Amino acid sequence: MVNNKKKNRVLDIFYRAFKGEELFVSNLASEYEVSTKSITRDINEIKNFLADNRDVVGNSELLYSYQSKTYSLKFNHFLVSKELVAIVKILVGCRALSKEELLDELEEYKDEDIFIIGGESIYRMMLPYCDTAYVTRTDFAYDADTYFPDLDEMPEWKLVKESEEETYFDIEYQFLVYQK
Repeated sequence: MVNNKKKNRVLDIFYRAFKGEELFVSNLASEYEVSTKSITRDINEIKNFLADNRDVVGNSELLYSYQSKTYSLKFNHFLVSKELVAIVKILVGCRALSKEELLDELEEYKDEDIFIIGGESIYRMMLPYCDTAYVTRTDFAYDADTYFPDLDEMPEWKLVKESEEETYFDIEYQFLVYQK
């Protein structure tokens, strides 16, 4: 229970920074009823996440301003141009936002800037709102408890593009594009 509280707090702080809010450590500590040390550790976790995932978030950083004594998220054009690539997975996968809250947030962005990347529950929730699906199909049956839906069996989806079949070690795969 305590661990979930902390995860939700970290996600909430990250989301607030993402939306442009300036973060005061002391105010956050009061609001979440934790010590300033706890908030500082949370902020360091976010900073570490951004540093460890530069391939996804570019040179985004949570920076401290000595003048205003606040933290704010500064991100480069990569994150701006690819809105929510990793953020959707984090926020939806951890249930930081309800489906309705997420859909409200996504309305602020152009459709071509939104990509859904996730596990089975994220795909199941967001697939009805997608108009294009980029799929990597492997010619291997994995033993798993969940699978991505077979778009060939869904009449609203049409295969519009497929790559040549490739091989990686002993796994054959191809890239497919479906559209509604």
